[in-house]
Amino acid sequence: MNEILISLEQAEADTIVKEVLIKRLAGYKIPGYTWQQLSIYENKDEMDIQLLYISCLHTWLNIITLNEKDFPLLHKIAEDIRIHIPLSDSAFQTAQLFKEGHSLENISQYRRLKMSTIEDHIVELAMNDPHFSINQFISNEEMEQVLTAVEDYDTRKLKVLREILPHLSYFQIRLVLARGGTTSAT
Repeated sequence: MNEILISLEQAEADTIVKEVLIKRLAGYKIPGYTWQQLSIYENKDEMDIQLLYISCLHTWLNIITLNEKDFPLLHKIAEDIRIHIPLSDSAFQTAQLFKEGHSLENISQYRRLKMSTIEDHIVELAMNDPHFSINQFISNEEMEQVLTAVEDYDTRKLKVLREILPHLSYFQIRLVLARGGTTSAT
């Protein structure tokens, strides 16, 4: 139990997000909340709750997997949860081309996919690869602006955040939300 509490304290997420994660998990004779129950409890859309949960879960798993000495029991439980390439096939192809140095525009043309699809793949990569830096797409200052807006306006809705931060693209905002507030694993 101590490992859970200590590792979650290290997660860079709001208390509410951590509570969503904990309430979703089941325990001995304690059922986890359904998405609908969490949605009602937090007064948010089910999809928003799911995104908060996934974001916090990824952050938490990163902490556990990068700190095996501090969390040996959780690390043992978590070691087979993540697959080495947790991307869809299409996102994996985009990620390979990007890692080879191709620009997003070139990848879009080469793969004959819309730019928005390529951006979706990059967001998926940012969400699943703790070593992928989003700093090449958004500065730390801009990232802080997004995080401040999320906190000040108590929202993660893209349209609202885009209205608050019109100088940022939907893609940049989505990257920050997908990463859960970190530029890369530390």
